[in-house]
Amino acid sequence: MTRNVVMSLTAWLCTTGVALAAPKDAGTCAAGLNPKAREIYDNVAPGLKPGDDLRGAMTMRVMPLVMTAELTRSDAEAAAPAAAACLELLQRPVEDVAQR
Repeated sequence: MTRNVVMSLTAWLCTTGVALAAPKDAGTCAAGLNPKAREIYDNVAPGLKPGDDLRGAMTMRVMPLVMTAELTRSDAEAAAPAAAACLELLQRPVEDVAQR
C-alpha cells in the first residue's frame, strides 16, 4: 500500500511539475510589490488557474474592492500592471520561467 501511495504521489508530481516552479517565482515577484499592488495580487492569486483570462479574473476580484472603498479606482488602476506582471507568472509554464 505504501508503494502505491508513493507511486501515486510521484505520478501526480510529474504531471503538475509545470505548475510548481511558476508559483515560487510569482511569490518572489509579489514580495516586491507596493502595498496596493500586493493587495490586488493577494485577492486574485488564490482563485487564478492556468488558462484563466487574467484581465477578467482581475476585474472580477478587484471591482468589489473598489466598490467597497478598500481601494480607490485610481489606486487600483495604478497598481494593476505590477500585480498583473506577477500574476502572469502563475500561468507561465516552467520552461518559460526558466528561460527568463
